[in-house]
Amino acid sequence: MTHKAAYNDFRYREGRADHYWDHFAPSVPMSTYLVAFIVANFTQVAADVGNATWKFNIYARPSASSQAQYNIQCSTYVVRFRLLSFE
Repeated sequence: MTHKAAYNDFRYREGRADHYWDHFAPSVPMSTYLVAFIVANFTQVAADVGNATWKFNIYARPSASSQAQYNIQCSTYVVRFRLLSFE
């Protein structure tokens, strides 16, 4: 089984065969209620955002990954709209 940390500032991994440590860049100070942690058997469905400077991914059950396409269509439209609205 492989594990992946869903975080943009991943730096490097170290460890042994039985366990490892992921190292990340320092994050900005934030309230603890803004941090989430989940352990699940999800697959990543990536959106095609062209040459945008941002990425958009959805994590879904393997059996529901095809349903995530609708969510990607709606969500990327909203993100683009909000980015343009608040520039």
